[in-house]
Amino acid sequence: MSSAESSPVILTGPENYRAWIALVKKFSLDERIWDLVNPDQAAGQPPSVLDEPEPPNPLAYANQATRTAHETALADHRADPDNNEAPDPPTYGMITDATRKNDFKFAYDLYRDSLKRYEAKVKALKELRKWINSHISPKCYTYIQEMDTVQAELRELRRRMALTDYGEELLVAREYQQVRSVSKTTKIEEWLDHARLPRSALLLGRPVEVDGFSIAQIFKSQKHRFRRCLYAVESVRPDGWKPDPEIEAKFNKAIEKNIYLKGALARAREADKNKQKKLDAQKDESNLLMGAFASKGAFAAVRQPNEHHPLRYSVIYDSGSDHHLGNDLARFDQTTMRWLDSPEHLFAGDRRLPIYAYGNIVIETTTPIGTRPFTLYDAAYVPDFHVSVVSARLFKKAQIYWDIGHDALVFGGQTVMKLQEIYGQFVLEHNPAPVSFVATTKLEDPVT
Repeated sequence: MSSAESSPVILTGPENYRAWIALVKKFSLDERIWDLVNPDQAAGQPPSVLDEPEPPNPLAYANQATRTAHETALADHRADPDNNEAPDPPTYGMITDATRKNDFKFAYDLYRDSLKRYEAKVKALKELRKWINSHISPKCYTYIQEMDTVQAELRELRRRMALTDYGEELLVAREYQQVRSVSKTTKIEEWLDHARLPRSALLLGRPVEVDGFSIAQIFKSQKHRFRRCLYAVESVRPDGWKPDPEIEAKFNKAIEKNIYLKGALARAREADKNKQKKLDAQKDESNLLMGAFASKGAFAAVRQPNEHHPLRYSVIYDSGSDHHLGNDLARFDQTTMRWLDSPEHLFAGDRRLPIYAYGNIVIETTTPIGTRPFTLYDAAYVPDFHVSVVSARLFKKAQIYWDIGHDALVFGGQTVMKLQEIYGQFVLEHNPAPVSFVATTKLEDPVT
């Protein structure tokens, strides 16, 4: 975990858990092991396991006569090992058909690639576990000393350390009051250290306690921010919404009494105003942009070789595709893979790309309650495609719709996933490409 070896963040308690787990997540995403260690995995799901890939069996590619002879000899040996020798292990030499030889070579190449990724993940897990053990306090170590896996360790630390938003706001408020009531004999250096947490919270727009209550308490411990507050920002108010007079009075009192809250509210309203201006400016272009996006989708977004595409390791939401697509075999649940006897093909711009198999993919989506896994069923495996794709058409059939105004996907009127606009694409799961790839990539204008 070289990027964070010198990190001064030592997990001591809830007050620095967020900063600490952010370092863990950053490294895990970079090494593509977050799905194996994610402590937020849904309750009831079995622990994530890293399975070593198995090499292809040459016997499966041999002709029927060869397979029958080998299986018969093996059965005779098992029945009477003293009088029947075991057959030789299957080898490449028993494959006589040229086409089947090529199929075996292709399968073996896929196996070698999977093995390299497996070995890299094993190494990364060892490095992460070593880093965790050296970046927690002795007290925190006692919580995880009996745990067998990194994911189990992180789950236990999360259970004991992670604060709710309301709890974090109470912590900030408590720190704020401590700073205000500090003794005159306190050294200035110590006072500044104590002041950092509430000051950072204020800069982030997190409310402090005012006249005995905080914004979180006003809204009964709900996860609440100014930019989503119905009382603060008009654009987020649903049709027909009416304010609660009691809550509105408390809200206005809190704002009036505290200069920091007043500034945070002004920033939130200004940001919303700028966002609305941007959306209005885009309306005139929306038909043209949506037409280009829907007509060619991800296929028209770039004409770079896939190894140089900055979203190579990410998953985008595409309204032009009628299938989910995956370009990384490691993403697929191998137990669901349905390999094709001969490749099918799809057209991406002027390129004809082979589809080798279909299977399920689990992606990490950003939801209103954090990162959550989501399974894409029967996705096409297309290793030469420059990104992995979620089909808007299939989501629509499942009644998951695109709320373009809020960069979100909704189901039953509720936001279930958030999108990011990156490199001109709407991204569901963003995994940054290696720096050398991005630095040499020049995106071209969409082909319309």
